[in-house]
Amino acid sequence: MGKFEEAEYYIKLAIDQGSPSSEILEHMGDVYLKMSKTEEAKEYYRMALKLNPENQDLKQKLEKIE
Repeated sequence: MGKFEEAEYYIKLAIDQGSPSSEILEHMGDVYLKMSKTEEAKEYYRMALKLNPENQDLKQKLEKIE
């Protein structure tokens, strides 16, 4: 919907609530990628992969930006 700053805010809130899931971390990476913050996107994709190393879609996203 194009409201990336708003999405970033709410995802950060979810992360700050405790142990974030791989999906939440992946969504943060997606938001940062849309905001042209590639290094931040990589960081969150890597964190998500640590929690879910079998996620092929996530691996592909990371490979595309590395």
